[in-house]
Order: sequence, then structure tokens, then C-alpha cells
Amino acid sequence: TRNKIGKHANINAQLSDMGFRVLRSKLPFGDYAMLNSLAVCVDTKQGWQEVASNLCAQHGRFRTECMDAKDNGIQLVILVESGCAVRDWQNPRYQKWLKKPAERRTKNPPITNERMEKSMATMAERYGVEWRFTTKARCGAEIVRILTEERP
Repeated sequence: TRNKIGKHANINAQLSDMGFRVLRSKLPFGDYAMLNSLAVCVDTKQGWQEVASNLCAQHGRFRTECMDAKDNGIQLVILVESGCAVRDWQNPRYQKWLKKPAERRTKNPPITNERMEKSMATMAERYGVEWRFTTKARCGAEIVRILTEERP
């Protein structure tokens, strides 16, 4: 993992409970991978707001990471901890923006769930990024499933 210490204590505890040992080391891509194969890397996101930040404020860095993973033959799986699908998510920043009087709104509104879904589809199409979703309680198990499943 290259997560900050303590950032995903719940995931590390889940992995430990399943008999896996987490070795802290910088990975070329994502947050989790198996030591014996970097063919698949899992990048965890704590929710839709973090995904929105990656697709907007950090778009260049995020796109480069996705592109580099593809160019190096690595399957990058983005695992979002969320209790709902992106189409059901409402960006609180967008909702706040809508409540402002029209003359006080910025020209570029915060991202909507529709725009985010389209951007995610573009990343999948162009760079082979796989988007997966899970709950906080199942995140560790989902990481293991992704890293150990058969791939073509």
C-alpha cells in the first residue's frame, strides 16, 4: 500500500483478519497489489467526493496515472467505498451551488453525478480503468477478490 498511515486502518484490519499481511511500500500505481504480481493494482477511494476530486481538481495527475498503468500493461481497478451507485449520488457542493442566487454562482458548477459517470466511462474506454464499488465493511474482502480473480 502507499496509503498514509492510518488512512485505511479498517481495510488493513479486514485484510489482517483474513490472514493477509499488508506490507507498506510505494507501488507504481494504486494502493494495493500482490507482491508476486503487479498485473493488477487496486486504487481505493473513500467515496464519491474523492472520485470527484480526482476527476476534476486532480484530473491531470489522475489521467496520467491511468494512462501510465495501461502503457505498462497493468490493470488499474478503482474501488470506491460507497453505499450507492454514482447515478444515485448527489454532490453536496453542486447542491450548495444550486442554492446560491444565479448572480453569485461561479461560471463552472461543481461536477454532477451525470458528468462524473460520463468521465468514469471515458477513463474506462481510453485507459482500461475498471470501476468497482463496495461498502466500507466489505472493502478488504473485495480487494482480495479483485487481486486473486482469474483474468484473461
